[in-house]
Amino acid sequence: MGAEHSKMEDCVQDDLHEATMKEVELGHLHGPLSEEEVTAHFGSDKWLFNPRFALYQGAESKIRAIDDGKRSSLNLAYTTNFKLELYDVDTLAALVASVADSLQLGKVSFDMEDDTTCTVPVHPDVASDTWSGRTLDLSRAYKQLAVDKASRLLSVVGYYHRNRWVFFRCDVLPFGAVAAVYSFNRVSRSLHHLICKLLWGPCTCFYDDYPTISPNASSAILSKAMSAMLTLLGWDHAKVGVKAADFSSAFNALGISVQLGNLNKGVFILCNKEGRIERLCAMLEAVKDRGVITRSEAAQIQGHLNFASGFFVSKALRFLVSSFARLADIPRSLGSGDLQRLCDLAVTMLKAMPPRQYRSESFRNPFLIFTDGAWEDGRASGGAVTYNPQTGESKVFAVEIPLKLIDKWLEEVGEQLISQIEFFVYLALRFHCREALFNKVGIAWIDNEAARFVAIKGSSDSFSLLAMSRVLQQLELELPSSVWLERVSSFSNPSDMPSRKRVKEAAKLLGASESGVLRIPDSVIDAILLMHREPYASLNALSKGVNSSA
Repeated sequence: MGAEHSKMEDCVQDDLHEATMKEVELGHLHGPLSEEEVTAHFGSDKWLFNPRFALYQGAESKIRAIDDGKRSSLNLAYTTNFKLELYDVDTLAALVASVADSLQLGKVSFDMEDDTTCTVPVHPDVASDTWSGRTLDLSRAYKQLAVDKASRLLSVVGYYHRNRWVFFRCDVLPFGAVAAVYSFNRVSRSLHHLICKLLWGPCTCFYDDYPTISPNASSAILSKAMSAMLTLLGWDHAKVGVKAADFSSAFNALGISVQLGNLNKGVFILCNKEGRIERLCAMLEAVKDRGVITRSEAAQIQGHLNFASGFFVSKALRFLVSSFARLADIPRSLGSGDLQRLCDLAVTMLKAMPPRQYRSESFRNPFLIFTDGAWEDGRASGGAVTYNPQTGESKVFAVEIPLKLIDKWLEEVGEQLISQIEFFVYLALRFHCREALFNKVGIAWIDNEAARFVAIKGSSDSFSLLAMSRVLQQLELELPSSVWLERVSSFSNPSDMPSRKRVKEAAKLLGASESGVLRIPDSVIDAILLMHREPYASLNALSKGVNSSA
């Protein structure tokens, strides 16, 4: 075993050395150097060494060299007072949705700097044209930005190879330094600004990727203009090969496929790109067969899941994302049996994910939900108010809280049940309105911060909240929605009255329909209790054969 491990280490070192020497050929690194040569170059022994290690990516096991700024404590020397906000899949979806809505309405509205709104009509040729998109990719993006000379003694990289340490002077942004991430994104956002401002290209930006959409009539000139601008600025970018795909009605961006064939009709589709689910399932099956997982495997799986679980793509995978994030920190936090069950669950959910089809009208008038719960004198009650923009109808409900759930919660958390009750009321409404919310947008106001956070994140340290969260995500898997969750205080919450059995009074005050008591089926209650016993079990279809009215 020892000899076999040593041979594997030699292979990794050789791969890392080969990748590093390619960087030397490109002028990104200078070396290899001995310790004495590094000291002589800087005229000081106060240089900082960032150990380099290899990370294998994707099915092709492409090697990426990581310069460990954490181990050297380089990252501890950098701080920031703002959070890096990336234009992720959700930003791209919002851009496409905005274009779809403008094409359907025949006008575009802009918020101006003086707080006025400028509205202009969409040209008929644009309104009738089909749309396409592409993702422009910068080549070796970090390696195109130089490190200031004064900072280069802090970015010496190296590794152990063939029984000796070798060092390299790094002249470009190191991949592994926190400061490099922020520095690169400032430049990346600048390029995004130029594309939008000078070329009028509807695009977003995620690190070194620039997803862009365009009417077919102008896509060719926009593609040439973007490439010409980057060339003039001295930026290398993909011009041939897989990463240089031109505008198309279906294009890949940030791990998903964006389908724009009917965008001029106000319709677009988001789904996982071809092969992603299959590759991810293969990784999960391999982990399941071994019964163990490494930090790097867990982090890689979590990264893939992150791209597949955006607000507009799918909220159903958040439990999986948080589970593998925990494994990336503590790989042995799950025993072999639970790990295998988690892998089985992940494969089942990934294969069941449907494509998301959106229509422009879905974004104009969101479905509205208000929920509230109460726990007084040992009695639980709930209430809700809904507004359906498609029918213009408002409804007021009292929500029944099943006694067997209350007994389970009392057994687990004692008398402090309000978070469990508040979450259950929202779950009941989400189930009841599942067809009205299918591939639609909505806003839900929840009168409890703990319940709201669990609904957003899909994870919790409380077994009772996690169990209901799993059921909520199963609904999102079967009939996905795009519901934004907000907080509402009791004083401002119209569902406060029905939660206290004042349904008739609330309906009269709001001009809404009195809808009586809302009871969800036993199958849903049983699913919640099953999640208490077996948190990694797969759930059967909750909505099958059950009618609903919103």
